[in-house]
Amino acid sequence: MLLRLLISLIFFFMSASVLSKVTDDLYVNAFIGVGYINATDNNFIDSNKDGNKIIESALSLTYEYSNNISFSGQIAYREFGEHFTDKSPRIDYANVNYTSSLLSGSEQSLSIGRVKAPIGIYNLSRDIPTTRPSIIMPQSAYLDLFRNIMISTDGILASTSHQALNGFIDFTLSYGKLNIDNNFSSVALGENMNGDWDAGAVVLADIRYSSPDLIVGVSYNSVSPEYISSPTDALPVFPVGNSFSNIIDGKIEVNSYSAFLQYNINKLELSTEYTYREVIASGLTPTPDDHRPMEGYYAQLRYAASNSLNLTLRYDQLYRKADYKDGFITPYGTEPAWYNNASTSSFSINYIFDENWTVIADMHYVEGSAWLPPFSYQVPESVEQKDWVLSAVEIIYSF
Repeated sequence: MLLRLLISLIFFFMSASVLSKVTDDLYVNAFIGVGYINATDNNFIDSNKDGNKIIESALSLTYEYSNNISFSGQIAYREFGEHFTDKSPRIDYANVNYTSSLLSGSEQSLSIGRVKAPIGIYNLSRDIPTTRPSIIMPQSAYLDLFRNIMISTDGILASTSHQALNGFIDFTLSYGKLNIDNNFSSVALGENMNGDWDAGAVVLADIRYSSPDLIVGVSYNSVSPEYISSPTDALPVFPVGNSFSNIIDGKIEVNSYSAFLQYNINKLELSTEYTYREVIASGLTPTPDDHRPMEGYYAQLRYAASNSLNLTLRYDQLYRKADYKDGFITPYGTEPAWYNNASTSSFSINYIFDENWTVIADMHYVEGSAWLPPFSYQVPESVEQKDWVLSAVEIIYSF
């Protein structure tokens, strides 16, 4: 049934591709990606550690009402293993935009509605296969565990852009509420949590300089979703294998700071980002607040071998507990560093067949298990493996 639906969507997109500009004011774009992903160990993708399909699709519309006012929106769906699959198609963004030029050589804009979060180099485009460097993003900066609370905001986004040297300086501020789907509870707290999330506040600030050859900037993002407990909740306790049953209301606060740089020279593109996150879990259990700083960085080199072929090399380092990079002693024994660290070397190929068809393939060699959701293991016998390989391939049709 699913395969027939996908084939039908592909033929629909192919027949509609000539309509990407429906009128002088209305634009329609869409993509669908189908792929396969496999992990040799651990359950970053699935608790059974088997290969899983990838499905990504989106349909977007933009209507230019006037020179200053436009409306834009996108419906999207993502199937990516057990932990990071959308429960249903979602409204990725939907907003009304006003643009103006208050000063010479500048442009100001205001967006109201569900807006995408401009964090780092790739957050705006992380869910569009043809605009990201690989199928699996560097987890140090784009941890899939936090994807649900980082991709968009229901609120207001204001930005101003000013010409400077050979490029532009852009400053963006955003405030609003989270939109959280039902999948976030199982990823953040475990499968046996049945309460609800109250969409906490989101504050975002981003400043960057961009030119044809250079992007450099810093971002700040703060989210604080509040959890409303259910009498049937059971929070797993790792690694002793039992659980807390007397869960109370609580909050998870994530404050993220990132610095990023991307530089192009001839056919080479160098990208790097450093991310520091302060994660604070309060309430939930009758214990003191849990302050858990996270830290990570990656360095990435992309080479345009031809107009159709791009090759990407990347080294990615993530510390899920930055205070204990070398491991620590617990009441149950020594917890080695690789339980909460991950060092990843990866290689990706992006081949563009034509203006509509693209294929991407990844290979990631991982040492450590910091990618995993914190409650993905319930009992000591299923403790994660240190060395593992993640491979993926995806075919995308877009217009």
